[in-house]
Amino acid sequence: LYINKGTMNISGDAILCSYVEMVSGSDKMIIGGDLDLKLDSDTKLTAGSIECAGDITSTSTSILSNGTFKMILTGETDQTLNMNAYNTSSTNYHFATLDVRNSDSRKIILKDLLDVGELTCDGKAVNITSSGGRLVNAKLRCDVNVSGNLITCGDNHVIDLNGHTLNINGNLYQRSGTILPNTCLLYTSPSPRDLSTS
Repeated sequence: LYINKGTMNISGDAILCSYVEMVSGSDKMIIGGDLDLKLDSDTKLTAGSIECAGDITSTSTSILSNGTFKMILTGETDQTLNMNAYNTSSTNYHFATLDVRNSDSRKIILKDLLDVGELTCDGKAVNITSSGGRLVNAKLRCDVNVSGNLITCGDNHVIDLNGHTLNINGNLYQRSGTILPNTCLLYTSPSPRDLSTS
């Protein structure tokens, strides 16, 4: 599937298998329902955007994107991310940028891995409910509130709080990888911890 500077509008669900190429900033896919990703390892997602209003699942392959590619979550109610294929690269991500719209009025339900270059939103914070959630890579461009336990994992991977606040109403388990405070606040229930001088 070559988007090739075009726009694909899908009112329902989408199952993407085999090869998808999005390499132009004007490449766009708009999905009104759920998205199931079963892509080949040589798929090219380096620019453009996919807008999805439903849940996103990828349980059989590792999605690799980089560059300026964006996955935009446009749902008006809670959306579920179920991405369990582990990516060992430190320069490719499931989503180079994950942009959460309507972020102040709903939650992202994280069932497994979250591997993103940058996490952005259009509100004050991204609200995440963690159901076995594992954070591999992320550079925060807004505050993040997590309800439930959160695991960080991945050798050579980095969680960069980038001056923003990460609130975890639960436990934080750093199994591997690096957490960069960068003059941020990291709160874990019940006691907050200020990492700005750590």
